[in-house]
Amino acid sequence: MPPRNNENAKKAPAMETPKTNTGQDETPKFHGAAPAVEDIGTDFTFKHQIVWKNAIAYLGFHIVGLVGLLMVLSFRVNPLTTLYTIMVLLIGGVGLTMGAHSLAHIYGTRPYDKSILPVQSQFVSIVGIGEGWHNYHHAFPWDYRTSEYGTPYNFTAKVIDYCAKKGWVYDLKAPTEESIKNRVKKTGDNSHEKYGDPTKYSGVETWNNVWITPGNPTYTSKIKPQPIKITREYVLYDTDKKFE
Repeated sequence: MPPRNNENAKKAPAMETPKTNTGQDETPKFHGAAPAVEDIGTDFTFKHQIVWKNAIAYLGFHIVGLVGLLMVLSFRVNPLTTLYTIMVLLIGGVGLTMGAHSLAHIYGTRPYDKSILPVQSQFVSIVGIGEGWHNYHHAFPWDYRTSEYGTPYNFTAKVIDYCAKKGWVYDLKAPTEESIKNRVKKTGDNSHEKYGDPTKYSGVETWNNVWITPGNPTYTSKIKPQPIKITREYVLYDTDKKFE
């Protein structure tokens, strides 16, 4: 059998992968229930915004649920009240989780990557037992600790470390000190306490400049990333149709 002529072999077209900017919180739009690209266009601007009335409502749910939980544990309520308490706690818990996630994209510093929305928020880390170091998490998403130091205010990492000692989890990954240093110096806002340059840092502010401390929920860097303007090409994977 004669050898196959590879030069005449038909080459399969390479699949083009859409480019996504670092920190860009957006996904391709599909036909169906979700709006399609032709419905909303590809040239638009968006930014994160907290809906305070929803945040306050969910906080109320959570407080009522905690009070109900105390009553349940004291055996002073009937089964229907117990069921109600569980439902309120679930609703309030989800609301507070989403609210904390929103705060971790608005108020805080960006020592690892100043070009993205996620921030370092000590307040959220206290409330969310370690889930407020969001700028680091987006800079090193494969680090199980979601924080450079693991502490303070990172109870979640402590639990994972305990499970690792017991052999319940394994293959934990974390960046080297050199990797962190390089990332801070390359893309950080110079707020990093060890590798940042204070002479090049713009400083921080709070709401009405009251209580300027990391524990303030509104503690944030003065310079913030601009709202993202999306102008790149979209690919609709269900139709392979391109929009420019």
